[in-house]
Amino acid sequence: MDGRTWIWKDEPAITAPGVDTISTRVLGPVALLGLTTDISSVEPQYLPFYTTMSGTSMATPHVAGIVALMLEANPLLTPGQIKQVLQNTATGMPGCESWEVGAGYVNAYNALHKVMFGF
Repeated sequence: MDGRTWIWKDEPAITAPGVDTISTRVLGPVALLGLTTDISSVEPQYLPFYTTMSGTSMATPHVAGIVALMLEANPLLTPGQIKQVLQNTATGMPGCESWEVGAGYVNAYNALHKVMFGF
């Protein structure tokens, strides 16, 4: 289609915050899942409104926000360029293999700096 060859790698591109992240609480069955962690992480007066959760549902908004900032700085970035910047500016995670964490921990400051100033 575009003449490029893609190589499949069964590993993440980057890692983002997503463990015991405090977020707004939904009213429903899932609301009680983090109760044990909530009690130790959320101030009592906020327990009806906030909960802790883990997983890609918590990590994805961090990356989406960074991408939004990158696109605000340069609306002409392609999806491939965005992925490359995120990977090239990630903070390494010593002791972890790429199949565990990809290029490392997403770094908003470095990614935005790269988009805005090119280094």
